[in-house]
Amino acid sequence: MIELIDGKMASFQVRYVELDKMFNGILQRTTKSGKRLVDTVNIYINLQSVYNALRRPQFEKMFEALNKKENRSAYRQLIAGVINIAAHYRLYFARNKIKTNIVYFYNEIPDSYYEYNNSSICPNYRDHWFESLHNINRWALNTIVYDMIPFMQVICGYLENVYMIETKRVESSLVPFICDMEGFLPSNMNMIVTNDVYDFQYVNHNYLVATRYFSESMLVTKRNLMKYACYRMGREWEPKRYINPLLYNFILACIGERQRSISPIPKLGFKTVYKNLMKLYDAGYIFDENTDTMNIQHLMHVLNDTNYTILKKENIATEIMSNWNAIDLATQYKQVSKTQIKKIDSQIEDKTDVAALMDINDRYFSETPLKLIELNQYNPREEIDREIFDFDDETEQAVDKHEIPTNPK
Repeated sequence: MIELIDGKMASFQVRYVELDKMFNGILQRTTKSGKRLVDTVNIYINLQSVYNALRRPQFEKMFEALNKKENRSAYRQLIAGVINIAAHYRLYFARNKIKTNIVYFYNEIPDSYYEYNNSSICPNYRDHWFESLHNINRWALNTIVYDMIPFMQVICGYLENVYMIETKRVESSLVPFICDMEGFLPSNMNMIVTNDVYDFQYVNHNYLVATRYFSESMLVTKRNLMKYACYRMGREWEPKRYINPLLYNFILACIGERQRSISPIPKLGFKTVYKNLMKLYDAGYIFDENTDTMNIQHLMHVLNDTNYTILKKENIATEIMSNWNAIDLATQYKQVSKTQIKKIDSQIEDKTDVAALMDINDRYFSETPLKLIELNQYNPREEIDREIFDFDDETEQAVDKHEIPTNPK
């Protein structure tokens, strides 16, 4: 049991030797004025993605077979495993003398279905998520996850610059974007730890995405997003060329997203959409030199008002646009109310208490301890001017040279 849970939690922890290879010295570089290029990193951890990694029949059967004492032990081990994901990344950046803000983001686990901000766009938004949470065949695991969140909130409350942000009607994956736009957690590098394909769009907003597929860990950026998408979503497909990552949201709007009940357009799989976009390049409707040709308004014009008929389906533009509105981060951000933003801000609160953490660790986690030493925050002696680290800079491309694996199995 311990090995199975630890193995799943480790899948969200990119090994240090791999991180070193991916960053290739970038974290030690300085600006022309001699100041550090990166002094603060925001690390956002998609808690639902972690939970989904456990949603396997083998785990459900394992939890069902546990007696009361074993169940309590597994519950605590799972909490420690999730908290120690933060410890893993915090220690890595602390060794590089970089401060970290760590945010676990997730949607509230509801007792009954309610409407989300996106429900007006997709009437069945997150139906699949709600039904899975109340699926009798996942009762054991769902119960443990439901019970562990309040305990995690207590622990994170005592950790310096570690937060749990829960949303209700707001799509949880919008949290990093809201924090960025509202300036809640100033930093000069952002990273998301996730296996959720929905989150990969963040690379177009200058984020790194730390992910894992089969046995391979990697950092996805805007330079390798399409290569990775073809490898994972296209099932190791190698196209003739890699199209602009700005088209990723359009692809996702066509193929849908199951967890959020965003329906796919019939007969439009990843490869079909990708090949059609390549034909749009060839026909002169899209070209990389003009990013305006990749925005949704232009693409809708192509589908609606031209003789272009490769994507043949009545009202296809309307359906794609509806899905796109429930996927695109900037579009959703415009729909978030001031009250919802204030609710997110209220959860970014520090009440660090080392003594309380040690007491909790000794009392509840003697078998699988919280890594409190690793969770210690690095605090620089002097404030460093924050210049946003931009992965578009031609001199900062080392991180993007990491090869997408070709033999994941």
